Amino acid sequence: MADLGKVFDSNSYEELGDFAPIPEGDYSVSIESTTRKPLIKASNGDKLVVVYVINDGDHANRKLFDNLNLWHTESPDAAQFAARTLSQICRVVGKEKITDTDELVGCNLSVRVEQED
Repeated sequence: MADLGKVFDSNSYEELGDFAPIPEGDYSVSIESTTRKPLIKASNGDKLVVVYVINDGDHANRKLFDNLNLWHTESPDAAQFAARTLSQICRVVGKEKITDTDELVGCNLSVRVEQED
């Protein structure tokens, strides 16, 4: 049991919305945030979490997430793939050289969503 310490009124909060998968396709997005976070096994290093927001259409304001294992200490291949992905993002938004990923926040680009089994 968890005592909330007060009366929790569920009517005071908006519904979260639809969590159905976003259909495959190309979407116009903005980069909402970039955050460095530890990998699940923290001793393996860190990842860059990029949050995109869909700009328009039926899925406007839905979020997409990209985890780039830039600082993976156990898999140089994973780190290399992540660096190539970040490089592509930078080129697409016209920022060839950056010192902080916050420089990407607010940039617009198109991303392709694909489904995995």
